[in-house]
Amino acid sequence: MYSFDTRVRYSDITTDLTISTEGIIDLLQDCATFHSEDRGFTCAKLSEMHRGWFVTDYQIHIKRLPVMGERLTVETFPYGIRGMMASRYYKIKSESGLLITANSMWVLMDNVEIRPVRVSDELKEAYGDCGKPDEEFENRKVPVLDGLEEVGKVRVDTSMLDSNNHVNNGRYIALAERFMDCRPTSGSLRIEYKKAALEGDVLYIRSGSVGADHQVIMTAEDESDHYFKLLYTEDKA
Repeated sequence: MYSFDTRVRYSDITTDLTISTEGIIDLLQDCATFHSEDRGFTCAKLSEMHRGWFVTDYQIHIKRLPVMGERLTVETFPYGIRGMMASRYYKIKSESGLLITANSMWVLMDNVEIRPVRVSDELKEAYGDCGKPDEEFENRKVPVLDGLEEVGKVRVDTSMLDSNNHVNNGRYIALAERFMDCRPTSGSLRIEYKKAALEGDVLYIRSGSVGADHQVIMTAEDESDHYFKLLYTEDKA
C-alpha cells in the first residue's frame, strides 16, 4: 500500500465548492505516479527505459465529494500484476471517513515500438501486490447508451497533452464534464480509455441520458472508432 496526504485546492473545485471530476482523476493518477517515483521508477527513469504506464479504465464509487480545503489521504493498493497488465485499487479518505473508492487497470507500454511489454520482476518487486480488493466493481467495459447525440468536436492541441504526448487522462474528463447534463456527485462513474488521442486529432463528442445513466463518449469521425467512454450512474438512494 502507498499513500500521500493532500488538501482540496481552490484550483480543483467547481462552483459548488466541491472537487471536480477531473480533480478526482488527478488524485488517483498522482497517487500511482508518486508510488512509482518513491519506489525508484521515476518518470525520467521509465522514459530512459522507453517504458510508460497507461491506464485503460477506472470504476469509481463516490459516496461524497470532497469540499474546498478538506484534508485528504489518498491510498493505492497495486495487485494482480500479470503479463503486461497491472491493477490498482484506491481509497480517498478524510477525517470524516471514506469518501471515494476506485478500481483501475494499467498496461505497460514500450514508448518507442508502441506496443505492450511484460512487466519485469524488478517492477513487480518494487510495486508489490496487496491482493484483490473485497469491494465489487462494475465491468471494465463501458457500454454505449442508445440515442446519443453529437454535441461538439474538439481538435487536440499541445495544451491537452501529457509527457507521453497523448491527451492527459484528466483532460478527457474536463472536456466530458462540459457536455454532460448531470455532474457526477454520488454514485458510480465508469471510464474507459480506448485509444490515445494525439495532437491534431479531432474528437467528436456525443452525449445523452437514459434514466439514471448519463454518458459522454469521444470518437473519431467514424462514431464506432472510440477514444474515450464515460458512464455515470446516479445514486438515487
